[in-house]
Formats: sequence, structure tokens, C-alpha cells
Amino acid sequence: MDELAALRAAASNVRFDTKRAAFVVGSRLTRGLTKLVWALVPVPQHAWPTASCVGCTELQRRARGETIERQCHVAPPPARRAGPLLQSKKRRRASSSAFELIVVASTTPVAAAAAGTRERTCKGGRDAREHGKAVDRDIDRYVARPASLSRPAVDPCAVMLVAFMRESLGLVPVATQVPIYSSRLNFATAIDVLAVDVRTRSKLYLIEVKSSRMGGGATKTSAHACYTHDAAPGTRLRALPAAVAVSTYWQHQLQLWAMVSTVRREYGVALAGAAVIRTSPRTAFHYTLEPALEAADARLVAAFRAL
Repeated sequence: MDELAALRAAASNVRFDTKRAAFVVGSRLTRGLTKLVWALVPVPQHAWPTASCVGCTELQRRARGETIERQCHVAPPPARRAGPLLQSKKRRRASSSAFELIVVASTTPVAAAAAGTRERTCKGGRDAREHGKAVDRDIDRYVARPASLSRPAVDPCAVMLVAFMRESLGLVPVATQVPIYSSRLNFATAIDVLAVDVRTRSKLYLIEVKSSRMGGGATKTSAHACYTHDAAPGTRLRALPAAVAVSTYWQHQLQLWAMVSTVRREYGVALAGAAVIRTSPRTAFHYTLEPALEAADARLVAAFRAL
């Protein structure tokens, strides 16, 4: 499609140098987006929920490398109204929050593959970064050859991602790991997935993928509450909008905003929607871009430039 071709052409001088483990624009090393987001929202490495979580001991055991069977369970978080972008078509009327649990029909090939994810094993061992790379590779193979999804070696999180996108959101991946550079915010990164709508294949969507091996027994409520848990209640991040808390959720939201802002404002490419999609072998959730961030563009640009 025209938008995807335009984006790739405009970012043709951006690449990731594997030897130096850094993005390069032309011949110049450029700072990555992830470190900037961590600097703006410094979530402690092992900031587990304490007040509302009744499974904290299990989370502490997991932090020490011990194996446990189920996700922590927490009190239900207050639900907020979902944004208009990427609403689940099948559950739009019943949805009262910005996250969705995957529900797929077993009659489709993608859903049939997803049904077997319980028997598959995530790649990368206990290394989250290696697991993420494995999921990226499997999605890349799927874009080139859709039939590859049925291979037994495919990571279950990759299968779940494709199933959720197609069956719940009506989207199909068309490109992965697309590099972009922002001169306005001075960073480079790679878009995890660009997708189009299944029906017309004319609308482009930006997807940031977060994969986890720890979702085996998580419920919709517990997984959401652990993800959005504020690690430092009452902390005011002065450079950011008041709504931003010290949580992994807000880190990912800032990542999403930076990419969407760059694609739309600097590359001039129209996006029909954008979301963070979190997957595990048995669940998938999607979070649309927070309106509070879209409304605070100038403030966020200043925060990024000050780093």
C-alpha cells in the first residue's frame, strides 16, 4: 500500500547496527527510544504490586528465579472508557475499558493454531529480550509466508498475536521491525508491526508488541492490574502530564505516542489507529493510545528534548 511504501522510503537511511547494538541514521549513531522512555518514567526493575495484590509472595519468588504456576491475582482496577481506535469488533458493546481478552472462534485456521499454544513452549528461556526477538522473527516469517504459523517451532506468543489481531481486531500484519527516526525528538527505533484491515487492506495500523511468558493462569483483571500498577504512588513526574504514573503501562504508552507522533508529523503517513498489544501463550490484550498524551504533544516534545 502507498502509506507503507512511503514510510519505508522516507526511513531508508535508518538501520539497526547489530555489532554496535544501536540505531544508525546514515553513518551516525542515534539514541534509542526505550532508554528515553525509561528515563522519563523510571519504573524500578522489581516493582511488584503490594497494596492490592494478594499474590505478591509469588511475584517475589518469580523475581528470584523460582518457578510458579499462576499469575498474581489482584483487586479489580477501576475501568476506564476505551478510545475509538482499535476497539474489538466482537465485544464493542460490552467493553467498558481499554483492554480486551482474546476471544476467537475455533472454526478459522488462525484460531485453530492459537488453540494449540498451550502445548507450545516460549522461546528464549528466561531471557525476556531473547523471547521478544523470537516472537519478532516468527511474526516476520508469517508476513513473508502465512503458512509458517502452523509450524510446531513457532513461539505461542506469536501465534496468539496473529490470532488476536485477525479475529478480534480484523487486522493482518504486513510489515515488521520497520525502522524510523525522529529529528524532532532525536531518537530512532523500529516499529514492531504495521498492519492493515482485513476487509479493505487500505487502512494502516501501528502495533507495539509486548510478549510475556508469565501469563499462563492470568485473568483479565489480574493481568491488567499488575501491568498498570503504580510503583511510586503520589510521585509527580513534572515533565509529563499529570495522568502519567510510574508504571510499565505508561512507559509503553509513551513509546506508542513517540512512534505515532513521528510517523504522522514527520513522515506524513496517515495511521488509522495504534495500540500496544500484550501477548502470552494463552492471552492477548490491547491498549489504545491515551488521549492525555495526544493532547500534550508540545509538553512531551519538550520532555524528550531535555534528555
